[in-house]
Amino acid sequence: MKRSELVLAISQQYPDVKIEKIDRFVRIFFDCLAEAIARGETVRVRGLCSFHARYRRPRLGRNPKTGAQVSVSSKRVPFFQASRTLKALVNRQVPLDES
Repeated sequence: MKRSELVLAISQQYPDVKIEKIDRFVRIFFDCLAEAIARGETVRVRGLCSFHARYRRPRLGRNPKTGAQVSVSSKRVPFFQASRTLKALVNRQVPLDES
């Protein structure tokens, strides 16, 4: 689902709220999420997931085109961890429609 599709889905649930306000809220939410992760904080959305940054130490990698070794510097990368509730929902066996 794209951000625009999320905004549309929310607007269908709340038709009395202008799409511009919903879009602004969604943008602010994701901006705050990204800023918190960049500061090294963990963001938890209860029943859904958590986001945080993980440290990757420096290592020797390979250029896939030439095979030459290259030095990869240390970095922090965003990490998503699904909650038990979300995992259960995704892995739930849903019967196929027989029609």
